[in-house]
Order: sequence, then C-alpha cells, then structure tokens
Amino acid sequence: MYMLPGRYHMGLIGHNSNSKCQMWNTWEVHQSESAKHILEHVKNIAGSKDENGRPIGKLNHLVIVAHGAPAHLYLGKGIKGYRGAEIFSTLKGKVEEIWILGCNVAYTEIGEEGSETDGELFCSTIALKAGCAVIASTGAQCLEMGTWPYGGVDTYEGEVLTFYKGEGIIKRKVEPAWRDNPDKPGECLPNP
Repeated sequence: MYMLPGRYHMGLIGHNSNSKCQMWNTWEVHQSESAKHILEHVKNIAGSKDENGRPIGKLNHLVIVAHGAPAHLYLGKGIKGYRGAEIFSTLKGKVEEIWILGCNVAYTEIGEEGSETDGELFCSTIALKAGCAVIASTGAQCLEMGTWPYGGVDTYEGEVLTFYKGEGIIKRKVEPAWRDNPDKPGECLPNP
C-alpha cells in the first residue's frame, strides 16, 4: 500500500469496483455519468475550498479505481482511446498526479502502436492534456478488496509506467505484491 503525500486527494471509484479508496474527496461514479461531467466535477472540487475555508487550487492526486483494458477506463460511460483521453484537458493545471488503478490501461499490443487501443498513447495523452504526471500499469491488477486506508493506494502489478506531461515515458518495474493462484484461476495470492 502506498500512502500518498499531501492532503488534497480525490478518488474516483468505478461503479462495479470491489476496491474502494478513501481520499479527502471520494466519489463512487455511477455508470450513467459522462466523462465530461466526471472531469468537470473534479475541476470544481480542485477549485473549491477546504473545511477551513482555504482555497485548494490544485489537487495533489487524483486516484481512479475502475476496471480497465488497453487504452480504456470503465469509469462512468467510459473513456476510450487517445482521442477520448483528450477530454482530460478539463483538468489542465488542476491536478499534480493522476493514479490509474485499472487492468492493462497502459498496455500496448505489438502492432497496435498509434491506434485507439495503444495504452501508452492513451496515458501520454492524459498527461499532456491534463498537464500532470500519470501513473498506470500494463498488467492485470489484483487490487485489495474492500476499503483502503485513508490516503492509501494499493500496490500495482506488472510494469508500472509514469507519463510526464507528454515529455515521454519513464518505466518503473514493480515487483507484484500479488500472483495468480495456480489452483484457482482468477484468484490472487500474496507474493512471499
């Protein structure tokens, strides 16, 4: 479990996620919500005041916990492909980092480079349009079920990529905290 630094974090939880983050502001997003409405809401939260009346101005982290596929987030009605990711321009200057916890979101199949299923292009586009770092994985995620500690983000499985404002990709290899159970496909076990 990563504990995020800073204070102003927002969590967006997909409608069918079994894992839930707890942030300064957390929203369980209904499947009928459009990407435009979701991101406008995040922008409004970043522009609001905290409980002491101080302006926030910018969120430290936006954590998205939702099912995913290469270049696809199942958040609300969904956000798909690099063209769909352009809507993140709504958040320009409003977020320092976006953490995406969804299966295979940053994955790119050989031969799919530059296509609407290019996960690296999808995440790069989010970083460029939002003007912030984006952290996502190329692998399937075995997220801790239930509600995570306040400010906590579950560890990633697979290769973790960090995208910096369209300046390129920094690859960080992360040892998975979980592994597939050979006796029960689809079930995860902690790594020893």
